[in-house]
This record gives sequence, C-alpha cells and structure tokens, in this order.
Amino acid sequence: MAQLRHCPSELLDLIIEYLILRIGIAKAVRLRNVGRAFNVAILDAIIVRQVVDSLDPATPSLWWLMSSDLRAKIAVVKSCSTEVARTDGLFAIARVNQMLDKLTSETDENLLRKRHEAVAEVVNPCCSGYGSPDKTYDAKLEAQNILSGAIIIGNMPVVKSLLTGSQDVPTPLVNVNGTTSYFGRPLVLAAGCGHIQVVRYLLNHGARPDIISGYSLHETEIDRENSDWEPALDTALLLASSGNRHPATAPSALRAAVLGGYIDIVRLLLLPEYRLSPSKMEYLAAIVAAARVSVDLIQMLVQAGERSFLDICGLGQEMIWEAIRYDRKDVVQMLLDTGAADVNQLAESYHSRITCSLQYAASLGNIGMIRFLLERGANIHLPEFAGGHSPVEGAAISGHEEAVEILLEHGANPDEALRGAARGGEPRVVKWLLDRFPDLLHQENGDVGRRALFYAVGCRNLTSLTILVKHGAALNDGYAYPSELPINLAKDGFGSWVVRHLLSLGAEDTDTETLQEREFTGMGFIRTSERTWEWLGKY
Repeated sequence: MAQLRHCPSELLDLIIEYLILRIGIAKAVRLRNVGRAFNVAILDAIIVRQVVDSLDPATPSLWWLMSSDLRAKIAVVKSCSTEVARTDGLFAIARVNQMLDKLTSETDENLLRKRHEAVAEVVNPCCSGYGSPDKTYDAKLEAQNILSGAIIIGNMPVVKSLLTGSQDVPTPLVNVNGTTSYFGRPLVLAAGCGHIQVVRYLLNHGARPDIISGYSLHETEIDRENSDWEPALDTALLLASSGNRHPATAPSALRAAVLGGYIDIVRLLLLPEYRLSPSKMEYLAAIVAAARVSVDLIQMLVQAGERSFLDICGLGQEMIWEAIRYDRKDVVQMLLDTGAADVNQLAESYHSRITCSLQYAASLGNIGMIRFLLERGANIHLPEFAGGHSPVEGAAISGHEEAVEILLEHGANPDEALRGAARGGEPRVVKWLLDRFPDLLHQENGDVGRRALFYAVGCRNLTSLTILVKHGAALNDGYAYPSELPINLAKDGFGSWVVRHLLSLGAEDTDTETLQEREFTGMGFIRTSERTWEWLGKY
C-alpha cells in the first residue's frame, strides 16, 4: 500500500478501475479506509467515472442498499451527463437543481454541490434509478418539485415566495400538502431535513401533519381514521423501508423528524394540535424508529401517547431489532429491563434476514453488541424448531471473522460457521476455519466437507471451491447419489465455467449434460456469473 501512495495518479486510477471491475462497487467501498489517496481514487471511479454502473443488472438491489449519500453523489453526476434522459428521476434532479441555482443566484461551487446532493438524496430512489424517461413533466409538477427542493436545502425566502406566488410561479401550481412521484409532502421534507423554521412556517400555512403516505410514493395515502393498530396484521408495517433511505422519505412528518433525531421538531409535532393519534400505526412506527436514536426520544413519544409500549403486543420486540441495527445498547438494555423484549425471542417470518438478536448482531459484525447480548443471556444455539441462520452462521455468511471467532469461543458449532462461509462466498473465513480446525472437513465421515462443497458450488465461488478441495473435501467419493456430486451440481445450470474449474481441481467428469447457465442471486443480492462471482462476499 505504501508503494501505491507513490504511484502516478494516472496509474493509480487504472489500478482502481481494474480493482472495481473485478470486485464490484460494494467491496470497493469497504476499501475506502485504506488511505486518503486510495479513498479519493475509489470514490472518483465509482461516482465520477462510474467504471461499474450502479444500476448494473448483476446488482439489482445495489441502488437501494447503498448509503443514501453515496447514491445522491452518483445521481447528481448522472443528472449532469447524457444519462439525464435515462430516467425521469434524473431529469427531475437536474431540473430542480437548475431552477434553485437560478432562484438563489448562488455561485459558491462547494455550496452548490452540497445543495445538489441534498436534493438528490431525498428523491424517491425508484424514480432516480428506474423511472420511465417519457413521464409527463408539466408546469404544476415542476412547481411542486421546486418547492420540494427549496425546502430540502432550507431556503426560507424561496419557500415563501413559491407559496405566495411572488416567484413568478402561480400559487395554484403549488400545494402546501402536495406531493409528486419524486418528493414527499413539504412538511415531511422539512421535518426530515431538520429545518424547524420551515416546519413552523408550513404548519402556520396549512400543512397537515396527520396525512400519512406509504414509503413508496406511489402507494395510496393511509387514512388516519382507518389505520388503528392491529397486532395480528400490522406488526410488519412498523418496519422501515428496505435499503437506506433519507429521513425525509418517511411516511409522516413525525417519523421523519424521529429518524433524523431532530428533537425540537419532534417536540413541536407532539403538541396536541399537531400530534398523530397514539392509537395509529404511524405513531407506533415512530416509536420503533426512535429505538435507533435514544431512550429519551422513546420516552418522549411514549409519554405523549399516554400509554406504555408494554401494552402493545410485539412493539418492544420490533424496537430491539432497530436498536441492534443502530448499535443502541442503552435502548436494548431498557427494553430488556422493562420486559418489553426478550433477548432470545425469535423474529417474525417477515424479517427475512433476522433470526434472533444475537444472529442479527453477528450478521452485522457488531462485536460490541455481540458481547453485550452474550452477557445478557443470548443463546449461542437456536432452538431445534427454529428456521433461519444461527448466530455463527449469520456471522460467517457476512464474512465477519472476528464475530465468528467470538461465537466459537462461546461454544458455537464450527460446521455451521463453515456452512455459512461457503454459502456466503467468504473464502477468507473458509480458510481461517479450516486452518483452525484441520479435521473439520472429515467429520461425519467427510459429510461436513461435502456439504461445504455443495454450498460453494451453489454460490459459484471458485476460490472457496479451491480451498475446500486443497484441504481435503471429497470431490468424487462418498456421495449417495450421482446428482449430489459437485460436478453434476455444477452442470445443473451453474455455469460451464464452474464445471471447468471443478475438472481442473480433479473432479471426475460424468455423462450428465451441462445445462444452460441460469440466473442466480447470491446471499449478497448479486447475480453471480463468470464476470461477477468475485463481487459476492466481504473481501
């Protein structure tokens, strides 16, 4: 790495370009902390030169899963290029930023860049990433979008002029409670961006905090009178949106302010004249969202609602997932102390990537939270009837070597760890486990090794396959049926390139026909192929 620092910038750019093409955007972003020059070069390749398209078909979920600030930086660059015609969302970003630049007469390049990115960060990701290029963009839509942009950047003079009609925009074209496919309601935008003066102004001019939208701006509005809490049906609706969204994209002003941690705005919206009914779904969802911020914010919402979350079935357990995700040990402790949550409670089935609290912390690689939960009685092993991944399997799938080590020290099963590492395309963890447990592959008469090969073929990770075979996993012997042979598994649509690799490792060929390669999405939401198989995994 010291040698890289002394590379000419042109050579470093070429090295970074090759690296990103080989390992993908997600892995490249993790390398940013190597050094300042490395960080700058990686960001330039991803954001400016875009050597790999963030909307590459091989990573269909990447646009949603990347951080909202990185997505905004990429979207701004796209909106200033020929790609602006790619989606209506990019066109909207470009148009709003152009008009705001004109209305504010701002010339400072750094401030303009920050404003442009702020607008792009709040645009509905569906529109900026996948919208239709032929959407009608009329004067009314543009006026509402410009109002949205002015609110996002917190420019009160432009907000006032647009709402009063003194900015050459007829007042009937903008609506203080209006929305578009690109931006949420004005009050939600102001609350989610932390602009309390704009929030007060909008409330004084007719903004309604009781209007609730779906997380998707294409969903029907939720009628406040018909959205009471129904535990059997509604617990899943407390979940935040998938991916990483800006607080200003929340369904309500209250939840937007909570997600942003804007205490003064939350306090304002909890005044009797503005407060949502505490019996409504959205109010309870705001309490769950507060679990990522602080105990004080939770207590503020609970006290204003004049009821205990202990009375609301399932609410505390939903809060613990949020607290674990955002490393709020104080919130987890409060939930355990009050009995609102159980450290070993299994997650409901709609939590597709969560099994229990320890597994969730392990899958995130949060060492402090893992130790914290273990000290409070979290079980290393799942109950026999439980589905999903065990804690050590979750850590291994995500490539968190230190988390795997801690869990093994507390009695976790190394076979589960190996299974997870092979399934998740994590050859580094596979090798670490086999070096630590030299006889692991040979346990159960070699079935541990055969299972690991099965998962490695399934995620098409050539490095994991090589490591397993070199450490003694059986390629040809001990399989009960021909269909279980790794070579035949590979021939069943996993790609001729995987077949060739297995043959090079010593697999005996069979008469089984090699089927056409089929699309497969791995644990990291990557469609693996000969081009992209190295994109999967942590390293």
